[in-house]
Parts: sequence; C-alpha cells; structure tokens
Amino acid sequence: MNLSRLYAESVVSTIREPLVVLNKDIKVRSANRAYYNKFQTKEEEVVGKKFYELENKQWNIPGLKETLEKIIAENSIAVDFEITQTFPLLGERTMLLNASRIIKDNNEEQSILLAIEDITEKRKIEIEKKLFAEELEKQVVERTAALEEAIRQLQHSNADLQQFAYVASHDLQEPLRKIRTFASMLHDRHDNDLTDEAKELIEKISVSSERMSKLIRDVLNFSQIIHADVVLEKTDLNNVLHKIRDDFDLLIAEKKAVIICEPLPVIEAISSQMDMLFSNLISNALKFSKKDVAPLISITSRMLPQDELKKNNTLNPLLSYCEINFRDNGIGFEQQYAEHIFSIFARLNADSKYGGTGIGLAACKKVVLSHHGSISVTSKVDEGALVQVVLPLSFNRIAPLIRNYP
Repeated sequence: MNLSRLYAESVVSTIREPLVVLNKDIKVRSANRAYYNKFQTKEEEVVGKKFYELENKQWNIPGLKETLEKIIAENSIAVDFEITQTFPLLGERTMLLNASRIIKDNNEEQSILLAIEDITEKRKIEIEKKLFAEELEKQVVERTAALEEAIRQLQHSNADLQQFAYVASHDLQEPLRKIRTFASMLHDRHDNDLTDEAKELIEKISVSSERMSKLIRDVLNFSQIIHADVVLEKTDLNNVLHKIRDDFDLLIAEKKAVIICEPLPVIEAISSQMDMLFSNLISNALKFSKKDVAPLISITSRMLPQDELKKNNTLNPLLSYCEINFRDNGIGFEQQYAEHIFSIFARLNADSKYGGTGIGLAACKKVVLSHHGSISVTSKVDEGALVQVVLPLSFNRIAPLIRNYP
C-alpha cells in the first residue's frame, strides 16, 4: 500500500459521516469508523461483500445499483440521491447519498467513494415546519374571515351610532330646547303670581334640562371621536393651549387661576381632538379646585426616553413620543380610583357643586388612544392631581388604524 493511499484512508477514517469505498463490482473495499458505528456492524461483516447484500440487503434499493454502476461506466457522479429505507437496527431513516469515482494516475482498479448522510431529523423538522406553515396559513385565512365579519359588524354598528348621533343632535335636543324655553317664559311672565315653591321647581326644570342637553352634546362629541375621519396635520400644542385659555378666560379670572406652561411640542394629530383633550383637562383642573384657594395649573413636556418607552408595552418602539404633564393643586382623589375616572359616566364627586356629565375624561382617553398614546393620573386627596399624557410626534404609518378603532 503506497503512501498516498495510506494518507487518503487516514483522512476518510476521521470523517464523521459514514463513508464507503466500493470497487467496480460494487463490493466494499473499505469503510470508515463512522459507518461501522452508525450501522452497528463490523469490518469482517462488510469488507469484500456486495454492497447490496449487506445487513440483510438493507442497501438493495431500487435505482441505487444502476446509479452506482453508471458512475464506474461513465465517470459520472451522484449528487444528493435521497432514499427512505427501513434499516433493521435503526428503523425508518432518510439518507442522502453522494458518490463519485476515485481517479488515480496509475492503472489501479477504479473505485467509488460513497458518502452517506442521515437527514432523518432534518426532514422531520422540514415536515413540521411545512405543517406549521400550512396550519398557520389556515388560521390566517380563518382569522381574516373572522376579521372581515367583525369589520362588517363594526360598519353596521357605526351606521347605528351615526343614526343615534343624528337623533341626539336633532330629535332629542329639540324637546329639551322647548322645555327650557317654556320654563323661562313661565318664570318671566308669571313671576309675581308664582309661589316660592313653584319658582324653585321651575329652576330645577331649567337646570335639569340644561344638564340633559349638555349630556347629549357630550355623548355626541364622544361618538364623533370614535368615528371621526382622520385628518392628520401639524398641530402646535402651544396654539391649542392658547385657544383653550381664551375659551376659559372668564372662569380663569373668576377663580383667580394661574396657568404656568413650558413650551410644548408640535405633533401630527387631529387638531380638533387636541382641542377637546386640552379643554377637558384644563376644565377639570379648574372645576375641582379647593374652596378659597386659587387654582394653580402647571403644564410641562419632555421627550420620552427610550428606556421608559420600552417599559410601556402599549407604545410603538419605532416612534418618538412626548410626555405632557398637567399638574393642579385641587381637591385630588384616592389613587385607587385612577383607572375608574376614565370610564364613561364615571363621577367620584356626587356633590352638585361639581357639575359635569362624567364623559370628559373618558373622551380624553379615547382621544389619546386613537392617537396611539397613553394617559394616566396620579393623585392624593387634598394634594391635587397629575395627569400624564404620552403622544407620538408623528404616526402617519399607523394612522389608518384609527378608522377601525373600537
């Protein structure tokens, strides 16, 4: 045995995949240690034997014999010849065979080098992935159909709500307007003829009808937040605040309120909804002020750092957010009600001196969520409240989602 052959056989013996060297008669000339270990056999049971006769003819596979003989005859190669066979000691396995003729410079008998790779687990994983993909595709189809049905139902609900909005703005407001008008006429024309009890009852009619009218308007506004067409525009929150301060100038003067504000950012938003957000928050801060204490409202803003953004799983990490803080020195409330106050019609103070319909903060939450932000409040009794509003600077890429916001 020459040195080159010894070198070649040494290399073959160290390869981890099973290798077999066959002669022109497809008899085994040698095999490496990996082959013996894999198929649990010995050298004396393999060398010199027909490859197809080994281990109870486990290699007697249709097409394999022809492929190997063709390699000797035509100096061709076999690439990724895949078989699935039940082996006596291994069970059903999938093997990948690669073979080529060994070319020598002398006249020695030509041989075939056959490499055997067990890809059973690989094929199993591929099948599992395929089945998973098919199941996933099936679920996507089912979920898509369910989503389309939900959208149809939502569109139907939207139509009903739009009809409700029409009724609220016309049919319900008109009789209330008449009630207020007739109560006012009764008071003005027959004031001298009315007893004090009658005057008190007329006043209660007027107050109740006015409150009902405001409740209808607030519900209508709340409905419009959900279903408003999306018109995003650059919105300077400083201008929004200036406008709201003008709207409340008489109440601010009456309460001797002080509003301190740092410069606010410019964001992409639905401008009218930003007006509603600021109006409700400032209105609440003025409304729930302490008796004989001038309201102090502080409004500050900052960019939300990435580490804080990551902690809030309701925010999109791909967007930049600003945080706007509304702090007041009012009556406050117990922190356990921090979530409850954002529910529609929620009111913590039944005292009649604090007017309202319980829709303002619910509307604030709808506005903020429709802009893919977040809103929270921290408070203590008699120590005021801090409302934290987080809004993206821009959200064009996700704006269409607002149309289907629940």
